[in-house]
Amino acid sequence: KKIIVSYDPMASGVLNDDALETALRLALPRSINSLRALRYLTNWAESLATYPVEQVRSGWSVRTSDWMRLLERLTLVLSSQYLSHLLVSRPLLAGVLVQDHTRSSADWIRVLRESVEEENDAASKTDALRRAWYRLVVEIGYRDIAAVSGEGKRGGEGARGGGAEKREGEGARGGGGEKREGEGARGGGAEEREGEGARGGGGETQGSRGAEGLKLRSSVDPSSPLRSNDRLRESNLAQTALAEAALQIATEIALESIGVTGIQPAQLSFTILGLGRLGHAGMDYGSDLDLLVVFGDRQAWP
Repeated sequence: KKIIVSYDPMASGVLNDDALETALRLALPRSINSLRALRYLTNWAESLATYPVEQVRSGWSVRTSDWMRLLERLTLVLSSQYLSHLLVSRPLLAGVLVQDHTRSSADWIRVLRESVEEENDAASKTDALRRAWYRLVVEIGYRDIAAVSGEGKRGGEGARGGGAEKREGEGARGGGGEKREGEGARGGGAEEREGEGARGGGGETQGSRGAEGLKLRSSVDPSSPLRSNDRLRESNLAQTALAEAALQIATEIALESIGVTGIQPAQLSFTILGLGRLGHAGMDYGSDLDLLVVFGDRQAWP
């Protein structure tokens, strides 16, 4: 509470002890691991406290009236081992939890492209792509956990929050861009292919058939009561579509960095094959990308 009020003095009138206790009482029984959620909520607040007040206020989209909703949703998400690593190391990401978005694969491409268009060089664009990808992954993660939380924990199992829960003992391995625990962030264009699906030159994704194909095959109504396996599959499809959208933007950044501009990747004689989880549209939280780039060496490049 003290940390939050230091950034938002008006929050002192909202975050009284009774209100905080109510938010936790509502969220903890629905979380997939209540002890972990409390532990990482403390870690998140301590991480937020390391940021200068000016930086938080300039990059923070949370209004005073949003704090109770944020804490309730944040408690749910922090019960996932994978998502907690993202949010504790990047506490300002939590701001996306107060927004309610229902995005399609076309929306993901638009959001990712808009994030990189504000930058001028390849390094800045890849950093912007990574940050936008993190925000979208947190959105998907909250949606998954919120959907599962209403079902309760299955007896004898550790609830997995629609795939958001990492297996115990595993480190958080970012979808191609999330750094492994203890590692420094990998820079360069290859870094930004995190979560990026297989869309390259030739315009056709091999293996996973492209984000639009995934959209067509994903026929489950998100608002309907789904079986756990259906929900997990829906999450896999969403993350694969996001992966392909990010890979499409990353490919454009890479081509621009070598001076190829004004030409769409589909016009060039190469394609990117998605293998493994990407190839069979089974991307999950922490999945790496297995990519194979195939190109024709007889056709001249621009």
